[in-house]
Amino acid sequence: MRPIVRQSLALRAPGPPHFVPQCLAIMPYQIGPGITPLVGRARVALGLTQRGLGEMFHASMRTAHRWEGGHAHPDVDQVQALARAVFSTDARLAAELAREAGTTLQGLGLVTPSNGAPAAASAISQPRPFPPIPLMIDSILLAAVEAAEGRATAPTPQQAVRDILRAAFARARGLGLTIEEVDDALMAAACAAKATPAKR
Repeated sequence: MRPIVRQSLALRAPGPPHFVPQCLAIMPYQIGPGITPLVGRARVALGLTQRGLGEMFHASMRTAHRWEGGHAHPDVDQVQALARAVFSTDARLAAELAREAGTTLQGLGLVTPSNGAPAAASAISQPRPFPPIPLMIDSILLAAVEAAEGRATAPTPQQAVRDILRAAFARARGLGLTIEEVDDALMAAACAAKATPAKR
């Protein structure tokens, strides 16, 4: 059974049909590893040192260093405050920070809704509903691995790669992820992997 099937079965909770959305609405939002590269970008955009970033949140330089290294994460309120601080300098980065904190620029009161907003701008500021993107990326990677295992005897390497990519894109499309979201999550994972020292 594929993980995506188990996940959909897990959401079929007993009780009234509105049970799952209510549970998701009261679940605390957790900051994930996708925040790691954003903290560094925000610090640079604000012209701060790690000490300055720590002081901004009444934290130590070591804490700010751990945030940028992926060894710890700021809390939701801190990420929202960072989005507010960086908004005047880099609105796109502010939107990414807001999304990681489970809200939008509108939710933070930084922009007002407009009926004529372009689709691309509104897509940037929309929060990602549960489950978080890194969890969905794992599902996409699993689909690619399953396709690779099934194509061990492919006639050509090009055909094998084509089938693997097709499986990964089909899973991403099924999960409602854009190519940009997949790319951003994979880049964040790569940055986090580089920042984590190798164990001996």
